[in-house]
Amino acid sequence: MNCTDLHRALADGVSSGPEIDAHLATCAPCSELVADDGALAAALRDVAAEPPELSGMEASVLKAIEEDNGPIAAFRRVPAWMHGAGLIALVTAIAVGQAVTGLRPDFESYPTQLMVLVLAALGGPVIGLSVAATRPLYKAALPNGLFYGMLSTAMAIPLVIAAMPAPHTHPASDITGLFLPATIACFSIGALTAALVLIVHKLMDRRVHADRNATMLVALVGTVAGAIALHIHCPFTDNAHLLLGHASQGGVFAAAIFALFSARRGR
Repeated sequence: MNCTDLHRALADGVSSGPEIDAHLATCAPCSELVADDGALAAALRDVAAEPPELSGMEASVLKAIEEDNGPIAAFRRVPAWMHGAGLIALVTAIAVGQAVTGLRPDFESYPTQLMVLVLAALGGPVIGLSVAATRPLYKAALPNGLFYGMLSTAMAIPLVIAAMPAPHTHPASDITGLFLPATIACFSIGALTAALVLIVHKLMDRRVHADRNATMLVALVGTVAGAIALHIHCPFTDNAHLLLGHASQGGVFAAAIFALFSARRGR
């Protein structure tokens, strides 16, 4: 019998016998284990024993791993860079889809340079927000200053664009008599676009519990995507319509997400 055999015997509650006694006669360290009625061996068994709560946690983890299969699980296993690229691709698809299915009636009359400038100003934040929102879990969180700077910029750009003077007086831009229904319709389109982006993000998110900052950044990816789609589609250049129908979703989503997570923390 060697030391390992003795340790196994002690773990099984066997502390005496011809082989055990022969080994203890020649091994001082093992003799200490059985001294004082095996007090040290018993203490070591207690330390090595797995706490019940740890056993339950291990079982839940193993169950989660076993159930981690299917299309959704495959989405969640994609690398962070593919997650971010997926959001950017989704926004691009929304913009291209809108351009293919329904350009604004005044598109040919709308100043080309201004159209390019507006779409570029909206497209820039989409890239930055997507990369920041899908930051790998092993990396440190974004500094608060950078997070709030990105948040403010993403909400401000659509508002600045909406407040710009009308670029032309094309007949299609006349919103007389249509202000309320057109504004509600545009706001709804922008909000649904943001919700779609959030759903896709959730399908690809590895976090079990949603992260407030990441959720807010992705929501703004969606609201900016909505602003892009609406700018390509809606001909109305009335500033009030643009501010309420095209540019207000970012503030609404940010406030709602902040309130939701604050309520969760208060429970």
